[in-house]
Amino acid sequence: MIAPTPAPVLTRWFAPFASAFTAPSLRGVLVLIAGAILAPGGGPSRPI
Repeated sequence: MIAPTPAPVLTRWFAPFASAFTAPSLRGVLVLIAGAILAPGGGPSRPI
């Protein structure tokens, strides 16, 4: 399985927080953030 690669723009935006994570963890965080941004619907305003 090929590991997802975070977008370069996310890497730059979250550079100030990079020291708070190990390299593998930061990559996972960036991939999760990208997924949350790109996920259709289901934001916090969605009624339960």
